[in-house]
Amino acid sequence: MHYPLSMQEIVYIADPMCSWCWAIAPKVDQLSAETELPVRVVMGGLRRGPDAVEMTPRAVATWTAHWQKVASTSGQPFDPVGLRPDWIYDTHVPSLAVVAMRELRPDLTVEFLSRVQRAFFSEGKDVTDRTVVAPLIEPFDIDPEGFGVLRGTPHIEQATLDDYGWAQGIGATAFPTLMFATKTWARAIAIGYATVENMRAQVDAARVRVAEESS
Repeated sequence: MHYPLSMQEIVYIADPMCSWCWAIAPKVDQLSAETELPVRVVMGGLRRGPDAVEMTPRAVATWTAHWQKVASTSGQPFDPVGLRPDWIYDTHVPSLAVVAMRELRPDLTVEFLSRVQRAFFSEGKDVTDRTVVAPLIEPFDIDPEGFGVLRGTPHIEQATLDDYGWAQGIGATAFPTLMFATKTWARAIAIGYATVENMRAQVDAARVRVAEESS
């Protein structure tokens, strides 16, 4: 798959279990509304497979302190109850679910990503477990059986791996990364956490450049 595909859009490279992505989630919604730009979600592959982390008591303490810092900065709710020793912090399963939603309903992808994030960060749910992720689609008008089948297909596995590869290929190693993009040009508007005001200023500057190059 090639990105981006629309005339102008926000490309949002994220991970369902990235704390700063959860922190910026409402700001992405606000930015999209204010700029009237659609958001294309791409999975970044924060910690998956060989990069997954086995939680130790020390790691739990470190992550808990980090989440408290992110909560203080962003105002987003965090509850570290889901962090526990011997648990594997692997972000691949929820990433598959987000890509499956993107395949079925691109217009709901951002909202579903936020639902998965909320389940993990503020409700303490283990979203690395497929049986935990499945019920999260209940608020959406999606056939759960069809969603479950699609999520487990080689097509979705490959599409998710393609996301990781694309993100890595453009050098997106910090999440979230947001870009203003057209079919032929892209500009970073946030690398890591950012305010709506700063991102909006970057979008405005990008639009000016696109207009100048088109004239």
